[in-house]
Amino acid sequence: METMTIKINTRSNKGKQLVNLITEMEKEGSAKIEKSSLYKDVQQGVRDMKAGRVKPISELFK
Repeated sequence: METMTIKINTRSNKGKQLVNLITEMEKEGSAKIEKSSLYKDVQQGVRDMKAGRVKPISELFK
């Protein structure tokens, strides 16, 4: 299996079709979608800030 990183404009019709095709391929086992670790790290950081465990950067320099 080959690894690729692509960016798709999901606002266009062809972009939506491509995303749907890749999603279908994943369901049948022909492709695998992996979210980047950066995406997961950012989500976790936002959750931590909302929960009050971490202060936003702007508050650290006051």
